[in-house]
Parts: sequence; C-alpha cells; structure tokens
Amino acid sequence: MSALLSSRVCSVADYSSVCSLASNLSLSEATVHTAAIIDDLAALKRATLEVESSDPAVAQWLSDEHNAGAVEATAATMNKRAELSGKGNPFNRQSRGTIIDRYNA
Repeated sequence: MSALLSSRVCSVADYSSVCSLASNLSLSEATVHTAAIIDDLAALKRATLEVESSDPAVAQWLSDEHNAGAVEATAATMNKRAELSGKGNPFNRQSRGTIIDRYNA
C-alpha cells in the first residue's frame, strides 16, 4: 500500500503528511490483530481528509487506497481470530501471509 502511495503522490508538497504516514505502514504476523494497525490506518485517513486537492480524482484515489488497506488489515485479523478459535484451513499463517503481502505491496 505505501509503495503505491509514495510513487503516485509523494512528489507533491501538500501530501507530505500522507506520504510520511503511508511510508511507515506495514502489516506483519506480529501486528495483525492489534490496535496499532487500526491507529495507523485512522491516522492515514485523517491525513488524507486534510489534503486540499484541486483534483477530485486524487482525493478519491487516496480514499480508495485507505479503504483497500483497511479491508486487507481486517481480513488478516479475521483470519488470525479464526485460526485461534480452531477453525482450521484456510485460517492459517500461510493464507494470512498472502493477505499481509498484498497489504505491504
């Protein structure tokens, strides 16, 4: 998620706070199912809402990227919770790793 944000908007000064937050976003097995990832995504959302863009497509794109990250983080968390409750395949570290990789791309 952060690589795409960085390559598309970080050259514009108005996006410095968004870029800073996005570049620090990452998901790992250790951070799945923690409040930290939720806090980080919330901070990113607040920053994207503060961006004053004359281009509505950029604002929409930032919102879409935030939503995609939130969905992937939620999917990884739900996967981990299902594994911990004993639901078995496909709720395991391997399938969660695919979700985590997608989030970090």
